[in-house]
This record gives sequence, C-alpha cells and structure tokens, in this order.
Amino acid sequence: MTSTFPDHPIPPQELGNSFLRGDFVRIYKQTTNDIKRLADSEEFQNMAAGFNKGVTSYSLLFLYQIDKHLVQYVWNDDRNERAIDIYMDDQYIIHGLAMIPVSIDPIGEKEESRQQYRWPVQPGIGWTIVWGGNHPLANAHHPLSNQRYAYDLVIQTEGKTYEKSPAKNEHYAAYGEPIYAPAEGTVAKVVDGIRDNEPGVMNEEKLAGNVVVIHHAYKEYSVLAHLQPGSNLVQKGERVSIGQLIGKCGNSGNSSEAHLHMQLSTRADFLQGKSIRMRFENGCNPIRGDQINE
Repeated sequence: MTSTFPDHPIPPQELGNSFLRGDFVRIYKQTTNDIKRLADSEEFQNMAAGFNKGVTSYSLLFLYQIDKHLVQYVWNDDRNERAIDIYMDDQYIIHGLAMIPVSIDPIGEKEESRQQYRWPVQPGIGWTIVWGGNHPLANAHHPLSNQRYAYDLVIQTEGKTYEKSPAKNEHYAAYGEPIYAPAEGTVAKVVDGIRDNEPGVMNEEKLAGNVVVIHHAYKEYSVLAHLQPGSNLVQKGERVSIGQLIGKCGNSGNSSEAHLHMQLSTRADFLQGKSIRMRFENGCNPIRGDQINE
C-alpha cells in the first residue's frame, strides 16, 4: 500500500458510480505504484474524463474471482459501448485498471435457441463459467462467429482450479467429472482417442479434442468438447435423453487445463457453423464468474 492510499477507499460495489461522478483522484490513489508509473494523476484524470463523456450510467456486468485475494470487476455503460475493467484485492487496492471501447453483437442479444437446455454438469460442486456471455470482456470466444456464445466451465474454489501441483491433470477438480446430455437428441459426431494434454501445453491441431456433438430439435447442435480419452459412452446415431451420461471432463484438444467447452451450433462441425445463444430451462442468463447451482 502506498502513502497516498485514501483513508476511506472506494469499495468495489461503488466504483462504477464513483467513476461516473468523476471521483478520479480517489480512484487513482487506490492504484498500485506500478499503475501510477504508467500515468500521473493529471493524465489519469484527463483520460478518465474523456472516456466518461456521454455516459449516463455504468452497471456491474460481472465479477470473477482470480485468486483468494484478487477479483476482476467489469462495469458496462448504458449503450454497450464502453467498459471499465478493474482488478481489486480484498484491501481495496487496484492492481489493474483499463478503460475499453467495446462492440457487442446486437443480434445475439435478441436471438436465442428455440430449444431449452440444461447444464451438462453436476450443479452445486463449484462449476464456474470462466468464459461466457455476450460481451468481449466476459467471453474470449466472442470475436469468433462460430463460437461467440460458447462457455468454458471449470471447477474452482476461491479462483483455484487444482490441488497440490498444477502439473498433473488428476489434480484439477474438473478432471474426470461426469458430462451429461443437455437435452434429448441424436448423437451426430463422436471423436475419441486424442490424448489429454500436459497442463499448459495445448493441442492446436485438434481444437475440440475428444468431443460429442448432439443433434437436437430445430437443427440445433450441442458441442461438448475436451473430453477425457476413452470416456465417451455414446455412439454416432444413438438417441440420447436429457441428463444422460455421455463422458467425462478431460484436457484434450486446444485446452490448457481440465475444463468443458460447451456451445450450440448450426452444424455438427461447429467450426463451419454459426454459434447459437443457448436458452436454459431455468431462464438464467449466465456470464463469466457465475456458478452452476441448478
């Protein structure tokens, strides 16, 4: 903490409103020395004031637990054109701050799947959306039309996805967890036999890794990717029911650690199709940082 740290720091839930009010001096004082070396207080105030022009409100889009102490908070403006991205620890010290112009897919906000779906994982055990939602800061897939509304799910506690050493797949909480069919349908594609990666080393030649694709009503295809080799329990052409066990979570394909990539597509080969926004049974609108509890 620096000597300029304010006596009454702004808590994270108030940062959006404080930024809108132009309380830039207090915000700047809460930043680390590394941030202060990038811009002095006057420069920061000028940049923030310019970014703020025309904005009438900010709303908290999501928060994501990075580790035990650090949380990412993202506020979006009222016109879906600008976002404030802040990393703050439990002492209210700001370790990262960015003012970012954004571009949201306006059609995707309105168009959803015709079929309703269920989460393909067991709820209530810490499954968390690490990437997901119709916003580029919430979803790394967003720039790609064939993956725009995809989700990446991990199991984590206080931002930590593994126990012991991160070097072994078996140490990751998601590894080997059951994966279920999100709705009834017919299996359209199965890929198996691709070995799991060493954590941190990705297979860019086999992007989806071991995958099950299910053809549902209305020509919608669910894609369940990065499965554990040898864990697939279904065959192409097989009819499956909602909630049926289809395999286990692994770390195959373009994956850095054990997680599930799930999405809807207009084609069985999702790389050649268009991503569809998934409509869930419980009416939720999930985004980065949300946990799967039902």
